[in-house]
Amino acid sequence: MQHEILAAMLGHPGSLFGPSQIQNKSSIQKYNFECNPLACSLLSQTEIAAVNRLIQYGGHVKFLREFVEKQSYMMDMRSAKSNCNRNSLYLRAVSSAVQKILSSYESAVIELERSLIKDPDLGVGFIYGKMELKIRWIPFLVELITAIDMKISPHDGSFQISTAKTVLELVHNHVLLCGDEHVRTILQTIESAW
Repeated sequence: MQHEILAAMLGHPGSLFGPSQIQNKSSIQKYNFECNPLACSLLSQTEIAAVNRLIQYGGHVKFLREFVEKQSYMMDMRSAKSNCNRNSLYLRAVSSAVQKILSSYESAVIELERSLIKDPDLGVGFIYGKMELKIRWIPFLVELITAIDMKISPHDGSFQISTAKTVLELVHNHVLLCGDEHVRTILQTIESAW
């Protein structure tokens, strides 16, 4: 089951976990994962709560990865049309920084998997303890990317407000408003991307 948890943390819920049963989901809630009845029958209530929190972040990782992929696709489309403007460059910088952050997170999950291979008796508590600090940034980054995504035209990927200042302000405000030093450092990775 530990490997299923790790896969779900990377955005691949597998057979033990699935989409959340929340009704009237917001755009980000459609990415929430939770334990299915089979997984619940194998875990204690405390483990279910811990696993649900870990795999919920996996859904958010999937959301972030889709943002990066969408921006990469849109950049290719704009490049083909020779329609690259300053806004596109800022989106590329944000997308590249998010990709870098996701790669670091994925490396941490892979390192955790190595530990689990060495000692398969390590449980959910071990996974949660190892990843707790490494997942704190995810909701903040999702909030930032959601705010940026809301400013992007669904038709051509350009900004609805035609200024790169919008992206800069969104990123900078999220950095300033974050009270968690570890999370602020990660968000500053995006701010320093340009």
